[in-house]
Amino acid sequence: FLEQSSNYRLDVALKLCEQRRLYPEMVFVLGRMGNAKQALALLLEQIRDVPQAILFCQSQGEEELWESLISHCLSRPDLVAPLLNDIGAHVDPVKVVKRIPLGMRIEGLREKIKKIISDYHLHMSLREGCEKILKSDVVGLARRANKQQRRAVRLDASARCGITGAAVVRGKDNFLLPPYPDVVVFFGGRAFQEEALVSLCQSEKAAAALKPGLKKEAITGSRAALAA
Repeated sequence: FLEQSSNYRLDVALKLCEQRRLYPEMVFVLGRMGNAKQALALLLEQIRDVPQAILFCQSQGEEELWESLISHCLSRPDLVAPLLNDIGAHVDPVKVVKRIPLGMRIEGLREKIKKIISDYHLHMSLREGCEKILKSDVVGLARRANKQQRRAVRLDASARCGITGAAVVRGKDNFLLPPYPDVVVFFGGRAFQEEALVSLCQSEKAAAALKPGLKKEAITGSRAALAA
């Protein structure tokens, strides 16, 4: 109910969960209230579920929570083993291993260290692979967008300036004849005579700012190819 509905007051829900000692529900409500540290403390002290605590820290994405999780687990020998089993893909394992107190006995420590390093390297390898794919996609999409923007825009004989109503295309076979007028065609298909568009501005300063902007936003100049 708490996850599927939002029609309740968080403070009232938290109070009811506290009265009934519903610790997992309290963690969820505290997380929604922004009390992430208190929720993490419940997971470690009351529920004592380290894997769930790791997932909670991952969902919150706060560096302080990871630090609190590691510090708490390293102070409790019974929580170090579960920490090493599941944290390898999220935190640099060297930082965790270096902080293990000298003399602390941990069952199967060698195998756990192997696993945490393996998980970390696998995670980094997958991350690097994803980054390469994303970079390739970005370059491909940028080239595709550039190609689309450089395409000629077709204007038929009925095209008229959206301000003055004058014909934009004139001459035999719908080609421009000299003297070439300055034509601005937006990607939406609307065409304007540049002189009329600039004069529409209310001040000389606004007109001066508009002219260079048109070169970036529209296809200008009568020498641009007009697709038949």
